[in-house]
Amino acid sequence: MDICLKNNNQRFAYRASGVLIHNNKVLLVRDEDYSYFYFAGGKVHLGETSTEAVVREFKEETNFDVGVDRMLWVLENFFEENSIYHHTIEFVYLLKINNLSVFEQNEEFVIEEEGIRHFFYWCPLEKAKGLKIYPLIIYENIESLPNETKHIIEKKNT
Repeated sequence: MDICLKNNNQRFAYRASGVLIHNNKVLLVRDEDYSYFYFAGGKVHLGETSTEAVVREFKEETNFDVGVDRMLWVLENFFEENSIYHHTIEFVYLLKINNLSVFEQNEEFVIEEEGIRHFFYWCPLEKAKGLKIYPLIIYENIESLPNETKHIIEKKNT
């Protein structure tokens, strides 16, 4: 069971996501109905740690077996999308991968999950600044990852 609450046009979610970088490229995701990119991850299940969740979500979404290097950010995110007010608590991790063969995939690949097409893109870090990546505060700091965990509060309309 996902840890989330829904009340009319309000949503709360506890999420975990991961930043995966290889050869100066970062793995980004975009869903077919949206114009922005984000980092792969998802809601934490009841009884699951955020590190377990990000590993599970990466396996479900990409079929990649990842490990957690370290936590980068704790993000409190407040935004409105499609007339729904969202409040999320998200733990964002730097990930590592042991099976380097996954990097032999195409620069872009598509995976369908529960009827939603996810477009994955190995984006060169220097091009990431030109893309719309949410949360914005993380996108603005992708080229200089913190050595210590940072707490970020972002209030934004999409």
